[in-house]
Amino acid sequence: VRLMVHHVARFTFQDLCDVPLGAADYLEIARRFHTVVLSDVPAMTLSNRTQVRRFITLVDNLYDHRVKLVMSCEVPVEKLFS
Repeated sequence: VRLMVHHVARFTFQDLCDVPLGAADYLEIARRFHTVVLSDVPAMTLSNRTQVRRFITLVDNLYDHRVKLVMSCEVPVEKLFS
């Protein structure tokens, strides 16, 4: 965790999606924090399939546990996957 204050955690995309993390890791994040701030989210394509899969798993776990997700992306959210 890069920064944590009162059950709010800040991570970069690289922290969570460029390293070999899985559903169990993301589940633990969802259990520990009520808000996650995720920065530096790049535009994604099928060429970076592993990162896309990790990102989707992360978002699914956060959603299932009603964790708020705040993201900063290099492109508008509607253009995140192309």
